[in-house]
Amino acid sequence: MKMNRINVVCLAICISFLMLPGEPVSACDVPVFRYAMERWHVDVYEIVVFHDGPLNAEDTSTVSWLLQQSYENNPSANFLVTVVDLSTGVDGSMRALWESLDSPGLPLLVVRQPESGMYRGSVWSGSLSMDSARKIVDSPARREIAKRLMDGDAAGFVLIAGGNPSHDDEAAKFVREQLSMAEDELTLSPQFLERTDLDELGAKPTPDFSLIRLSRNDPAEEVFVDMLMYSEPGLFEYQEDPMLFPVFGRGRALYALAGRGITRDNIYAACEVTIGPCSCTVKDGNPGVDMLIVADWNVSIGKSWIDEDIPLVGLGTMAGRSEDNESWNFNTVDSANTSNILQGNIVTVSIATVLIVMILSILVVIRSEKKK
Repeated sequence: MKMNRINVVCLAICISFLMLPGEPVSACDVPVFRYAMERWHVDVYEIVVFHDGPLNAEDTSTVSWLLQQSYENNPSANFLVTVVDLSTGVDGSMRALWESLDSPGLPLLVVRQPESGMYRGSVWSGSLSMDSARKIVDSPARREIAKRLMDGDAAGFVLIAGGNPSHDDEAAKFVREQLSMAEDELTLSPQFLERTDLDELGAKPTPDFSLIRLSRNDPAEEVFVDMLMYSEPGLFEYQEDPMLFPVFGRGRALYALAGRGITRDNIYAACEVTIGPCSCTVKDGNPGVDMLIVADWNVSIGKSWIDEDIPLVGLGTMAGRSEDNESWNFNTVDSANTSNILQGNIVTVSIATVLIVMILSILVVIRSEKKK
């Protein structure tokens, strides 16, 4: 009887391990970057104007310009404007926001992340002026990113300079080399290529990636740099090092690679996430934070790559990578964020499933023994 019990438990364990995933199977093979471009509408930033009493003519003109550029009047924009007159009394979230700013001068412009972001404080703040308003709404780097993504790039990699020009140049050279190799070595998923007429879609089997360099000291990019730095917690600890942000879809920053975290494996991982099969219709279930970029994304779509008959159930995982994890080599801190959250979630669920099957099997055996 004892041997029967052991055999049943062993069988349960074997069955459980067979349930562990090998290569994850995705219900949809549309590349992530393309699905995001077609279906993931951008999240909306909030620009808050704090003032005390009536605005003068110049400030009124600036606020009117912002309102005209906002989503209410321009569907290509992903920001709204909130005007707060402190002289009328303010409470709730606006009071908390104002008090967090440490009594700055008025009138004041404040930029807040979308509600889906990790941080709802001030991403950037500055005196109300037309120059500041224009820097919030647009910048050369954001225009370039939008252009490359709408031209078909799977991702634009934004490299923010650190504090050492020679290290910054080395990092840029390394990233450019890795992206070039990724373009040569990676392809869209075989399932997608097998079922798709690329000529009909105006597509090709290999992805394009681009590098956009950004200086922390460029006044025109001040707001954009802060948006990236607030895209996840703890990034300001690495501001002396070069930082790399993969941006895909309609201007969504995936995560940050910092310092020694700018490696071949991590760059390839980001590339593979953007070109891998996307099977998740719920945008908020995927990593990343949208940037404030004013662009008419719909004009670039053309013929849809999405087969409406395919069920969509989750974001696909990365393809296999080389074990040779070449790194841009200099002595500094480790990556700010390099783990594959999605792969971790899959493993966690699989282990939990194994444990549940094992426990249930053991309970069945014990119950059977009691009956005997």
